[in-house]
Amino acid sequence: MHPAILRLGLAYSDGSVAGGSARADALLAALRRLVADYAVPEGKVLSRDLYAVVNTSIGFLVECRPLSASMGSAVKFVKSQVARSSADLRPAEARGALVALVDAYRAEKVEFALAAVAERAAGYVEEGDVVLTYGHSGAVLASLLEADRRLRRRRRALFGGGGGGGESSGNAPSPASSSSSSSSPSVGAFRVIVVDGRPDLSAKEKLLPRLLEAGIPCTYVLLSALSYALPEATKVLLGCSAILSNGVVVARAGSAAVAMAAAGFGGGGSSVPVLVCCETHKFNKGVQLDSITDNELRDPLALARVPGRLGGCVRSAASEGGAASAGSGGSGGKGGKGGGKGGAAAPDASLAGGGAGEFGELDAGDTAWASCSPNLSLLNIGVSGVFF
Repeated sequence: MHPAILRLGLAYSDGSVAGGSARADALLAALRRLVADYAVPEGKVLSRDLYAVVNTSIGFLVECRPLSASMGSAVKFVKSQVARSSADLRPAEARGALVALVDAYRAEKVEFALAAVAERAAGYVEEGDVVLTYGHSGAVLASLLEADRRLRRRRRALFGGGGGGGESSGNAPSPASSSSSSSSPSVGAFRVIVVDGRPDLSAKEKLLPRLLEAGIPCTYVLLSALSYALPEATKVLLGCSAILSNGVVVARAGSAAVAMAAAGFGGGGSSVPVLVCCETHKFNKGVQLDSITDNELRDPLALARVPGRLGGCVRSAASEGGAASAGSGGSGGKGGKGGGKGGAAAPDASLAGGGAGEFGELDAGDTAWASCSPNLSLLNIGVSGVFF
């Protein structure tokens, strides 16, 4: 087994490489190393022997974690190119040709496709929008960053360079830009509500820091607080793992809840538009009629381990005190029968509480990277008497 394949399998198992596009890109990089280092055994044909080596490597990776749709597309491409490798070429030439094909696939299907999706999706984000997203998605992150760059360039053009005054050089500002004329072009032109879910909290680890680094104002909530945050949203932007031939979108658990809630929790009772960002290498010709048969099963104990609760299911006294102090600071108190009042709290009030947040994840240690960012607000929904 090639060392690159072994490292990749371990990375898949521990979750350090996650996400459809990231896993596919890492797989292509590992297969490229495998092909480049491959030596044809004596008396063997490259196309047949290398095909068997690739099959063995993919079997090991499947044991570590099932293949995603994007990885399946990449595997089919590599196998087809290996099988078509001409026997007239010398081994070095054949390896070079295969490596070039893998590089071209990565550039076209992964990198260029991501840029194209981001450019298209960014056009739907307008000045003053409140975009809600769920979990971490590389396509959603790229789209939001591209939308932020576009709107900042538009502001600089309207305000005449770096100035942040209410008047533009020349003609008066248009009505579309009058609402933002009092703010500087360096201020975020839209806001993002980042919804996250246990057990991995991928948005907190990957998406939220990048948005805050770009200066985009964000509100961080858990999936259980979706109904409190959704009425503010003007658009919902989701990533996915695959789109099947019958139009079914395959995404992380909780995405269907977000999409269905958007149909009835919009401001004024109207629905919120839901946009799904998906590259073409995630398209799959399969058909799925339910959401159970092909689900990827993970460790159930990950849901039982809840930070801030004794034994994984009972909140500790310290966490109770932290939640109470955060509630008294204006970040939301506990409600009865699983409900509760909540609101957008100042970052310092939330972090000072120590145990703020429904499950205790939003403690000072976990959110140290936020550094009480002025662009971050935490929506804390207190829950009483509900244990998962």
